[in-house]
Amino acid sequence: MMIGLTLAIAALFVSTVLVRSVAERRIEFATLRTIGLSRWTILATVAGEAALICILAAIGGWVMASLLGGWTNRSIAPQYGVEVLYVEDPPMFATLLVVSVVVGLVSGLIPVRQATSVDPVEFLRDA
Repeated sequence: MMIGLTLAIAALFVSTVLVRSVAERRIEFATLRTIGLSRWTILATVAGEAALICILAAIGGWVMASLLGGWTNRSIAPQYGVEVLYVEDPPMFATLLVVSVVVGLVSGLIPVRQATSVDPVEFLRDA
């Protein structure tokens, strides 16, 4: 249940960031569509942003887990008479990286639809 809640919060974060990014760049997307850029290129751009956000978040989480795990092993483990409480698991980090990218891409579907549905003629006329 906690993992599902964490994934939902992560998806909400990525979606919120991308919705704001797409909203701020609607004129840019309309201009790019006007000069002939395909919807798929815009889709790939926004999906790439989602993947980049998730990859950076996963790397940041791995670094924080390593630092806090090392601190736990040095300061808390001796109090309980245990050598280590935290052990890094590289396959688990790789799995979490893949899951975070998938969650990011899925949560980026709404902003991607908004970005590709820009009608360049109407939007540039209003701008």
